Amino acid sequence: MKSRLISYILICLLLYGGFTYSGYRIFLVALIVLLLLGIASLTQLLWIRSRLTLAKKLEPDPVFTFDAANLIIEIKSKTRLPIPVLEIITEQRLVDPFALKSVPTQIVFRNRRLTSRIGRGTYLETIRLRTGITRTYEIHVGNINIQDPFGLFRLKVGCALYGGAETLNLHVLPRPNEKLLVSNWLQSNREGINPTQRLADEINTVADLHQMYPGDSPKRIHWIVSAKQNQWMIKMFEKDEQAQALLLLDLGPASISERLLTARREAVLGLASAATQQMLQAELSVLLVTSDSDLRYTFAVRPDQQLDLLVHLASSPEQSATGLRHQAQEGLTRLAAESMVLVVTATPDAELSALSTDLSRTGHRVIVIYYENPLFKPQRAENEISNLVNAGARLIRIKETDPAKTKLPEKLHKVRKSADGWRRLKREVSS
Repeated sequence: MKSRLISYILICLLLYGGFTYSGYRIFLVALIVLLLLGIASLTQLLWIRSRLTLAKKLEPDPVFTFDAANLIIEIKSKTRLPIPVLEIITEQRLVDPFALKSVPTQIVFRNRRLTSRIGRGTYLETIRLRTGITRTYEIHVGNINIQDPFGLFRLKVGCALYGGAETLNLHVLPRPNEKLLVSNWLQSNREGINPTQRLADEINTVADLHQMYPGDSPKRIHWIVSAKQNQWMIKMFEKDEQAQALLLLDLGPASISERLLTARREAVLGLASAATQQMLQAELSVLLVTSDSDLRYTFAVRPDQQLDLLVHLASSPEQSATGLRHQAQEGLTRLAAESMVLVVTATPDAELSALSTDLSRTGHRVIVIYYENPLFKPQRAENEISNLVNAGARLIRIKETDPAKTKLPEKLHKVRKSADGWRRLKREVSS
């Protein structure tokens, strides 16, 4: 602000000296001072540019899958002069693993963030990315634009990636080069094979997908599919010979290939009453009962192997009396003894209290993550919460700002972002 004020005063002096006969000395002095300020500003930015050191640079056009959601940009400056403005732009694009084109098909989000001035020392900027275990994302990290107050010089510095397994865990999927793509395309056309399927077999191998679940043994991987359009999970299950069961929610038989039904009919389960019995006989380590269509964070929410079961109940009151709730109550009461149940809900009711009571009587541990829903009646919610606590459930409260627009992955992210909530959850699970 002071530099701009000085610039305005000098410009006024220039105009005064230029239009008056006796002010030519003022004109020359103001012109010299203005030129000196411009040279000083340019020298400052060149000094900053030569003193900036970045961590490991992100390679251009990579394809990653994420099981963490932090991208940290680290900038170190050895100069005492302040860096005026940092503009960080990131783009996250969804990549279709079965598409032949290497160009991303959809921009998931674009994040633009302006920061304040920083001086000597290290500057860290943390960006939380929207991630998914069952999706492949192409991360395009933009430039960090450093601008001087006068707008005379603009410096672009490549984005830096701060390494470390605790901060960001990346699993790189193999990506064939252009020559291999063209060769496979021509060979597939000659042999009469679907080139898309051939490319999918080469890029997305089962071994790569097993690396997405580092906490699970490859022999105990269970594919859970809910979205009606999610054919990718079903196709990967067909190629995964180590998978023991495929749990299909809200999927009709028409959505499953005939080859899968005939070859591995015993591994395909539904959520009907008879199918629930088969599922319990198969001894699934994780059972997810939900009315939400997005089940990508089934494994990511588990701090360790002691969490056996995750239940996400409907977040709107009109959906709380669905058939899934009754079938869940039927299935949960028949679990093995001393299992752990994690319930994510924003609308506690009497059925949930009864379910917690039954589970506590049979020796199960129940942890309820309750999102304080402003749309839900507060007095009724407090009564139901007190009933849950009396039933033996452990309670973790998370404040909900907009429950109508919050989906299951975002809810689980809020548990992670809430330091107290995540600490309590890990303590409950590990105890």
